[in-house]
Amino acid sequence: MCICQCNSRDAGAIGASATDSTIITPLRALTVSVVGGQWGSVVSAPGGINCPGTCTGNFADGSQAILTQQVNAANDGEFVGWTDPASCASAANSTNTTCTLTMNGPQTAAARFTVTCRLDADGDNAVLASTDALMIARRILGVTGAPVIAGAFNAAGSRNTEALINAYVAPRISENRFDINLDGVTDWRDAAILLRVTNGFTGAAALDGLIPVGSQRQLWDQPTPNGASGGVKQYLSNRCGLALP
Repeated sequence: MCICQCNSRDAGAIGASATDSTIITPLRALTVSVVGGQWGSVVSAPGGINCPGTCTGNFADGSQAILTQQVNAANDGEFVGWTDPASCASAANSTNTTCTLTMNGPQTAAARFTVTCRLDADGDNAVLASTDALMIARRILGVTGAPVIAGAFNAAGSRNTEALINAYVAPRISENRFDINLDGVTDWRDAAILLRVTNGFTGAAALDGLIPVGSQRQLWDQPTPNGASGGVKQYLSNRCGLALP
């Protein structure tokens, strides 16, 4: 906080003086970055940040800036977490809706959003082995064009062309949302797990031969996640919307 003291003397009144004191509060810069801005944004209270878009704002020294993540639900967004280790990325609050910063100096924050893992590729409100899982598996395996949907989509669904199916599936593949075994890649193993599970396989039968060394999802049923990992069943149920027994 700065105090500016200004003295002035009226030349027509000998000995008269006036003193004005003005308190000036410094401003501190807050810079926010967002990864996956098509799926979400970060806004601030007080206002000034709406990122992506306006990602830098100035806040009074010593004040609190509250950042709030906003998922773009219309675009199937999902919040991954705060990712700046200097602000709100600790294990305790990395996925909190808000991030509160004390502006006692320049501050930074970062957030990541992604697209939801949803398996209803044809938009008919059901996930079936013969339609959704088959089309997703084909795309994972590199099939493109008309063969992706040949004999495998529901014409009554909201996505009933190859272009619509691809627009839905492609970002989920590129974002590794179908990386079911969490080994860092979306490949034939994930396609095989998906086909097995939607055909009724569970437990070891669903995973046999499809969990490479280093996968973070090693088990079928692991209800209490260990760090970022949980069971394959939990991921498909809780994150991908697949109804499983």
